[in-house]
Amino acid sequence: MNKLLISISILSIISCAKWTDTKEQEFLKRCERIKLDKQYCDCALEKVKTTFSSYEEMMNNEKETAKLFVECL
Repeated sequence: MNKLLISISILSIISCAKWTDTKEQEFLKRCERIKLDKQYCDCALEKVKTTFSSYEEMMNNEKETAKLFVECL
């Protein structure tokens, strides 16, 4: 029973610590909602995905995220 609980906990942590299709779409929708062009939004998404392991990590690193966004201008 303990092994099962530990396995479920580990899987929950791992599944939360990656970019999901849903989070990618959420990122793009937010980017496009503020009237940024699709090419810029796609570039920004690729930059943050290669730098941060998850959407949540990106959201917790505003300064680094801003630097990446500037690279897409």
